[in-house]
Amino acid sequence: MTRPVFVVLTAAGMGTRLGSRDPKALVPVAGRTILAHSLDLVAGLPDVAGVAVTAPADHLDRFRDIVEAAELSCPSRVTPGGDTRQQSVRAGLEALADLSGTRSRDADAIVLIHDAARCLTPIDQALRVIDAVAAGCDAVTPALPVVDTITQAGPARTLHGEGGPVEVEEAGATLDRSRLRAVQTPQGFPGHLIWAAHTAPETDAAATDDIQMVVAAGGTAALVAGDPLAFKITVPLDLDRAHTILTARA
Repeated sequence: MTRPVFVVLTAAGMGTRLGSRDPKALVPVAGRTILAHSLDLVAGLPDVAGVAVTAPADHLDRFRDIVEAAELSCPSRVTPGGDTRQQSVRAGLEALADLSGTRSRDADAIVLIHDAARCLTPIDQALRVIDAVAAGCDAVTPALPVVDTITQAGPARTLHGEGGPVEVEEAGATLDRSRLRAVQTPQGFPGHLIWAAHTAPETDAAATDDIQMVVAAGGTAALVAGDPLAFKITVPLDLDRAHTILTARA
């Protein structure tokens, strides 16, 4: 029996660092909104039983229009996000449970949590995550090897040179990058585990990563191969990069 897949698409962030007054998911790239591009991933996945999109509370109608235009083959819900990522994901999980009659909380359900800002994420990446959860993993995230040298930063101080004051930080230990990975999304979980992680009394309201929430609740995490195309659109340079890639595909 095929396990049902449910998707939380987090899209409640604002586009401040992109220089936009609108939510980031409504910023256009190559003629369509970031949200519309990110919904292509959902539309291309098999066995999706429901999707919940988190959105800023004052833009729900616009988000609903975009989700409706995507013509998804599964039930969908646009729900207000929270003040933090953890609150937004929790809202998405609650919306999925409402859509599915709590089916999304079952042990055999697979829940993907994906950042809409990673709107070029290939379908193969999501399928790797789904397959790993189906194989028995508690929490799965795609990740890429770190190519830059990573150094821990120490205390900051101000120096005064000929050009005026300059802020410096003390350079600490250089980490072994061969064992470091840059985490991407979608992250995947059995439905009952991700729900338990978000509803446990000790849940960290400031948590920014769902994998670590499941680990903190006693689960184990696994990595699958990520993809350079799954980069997160955060600053204008990212938007330019996405536009170039999507335009070249047209």
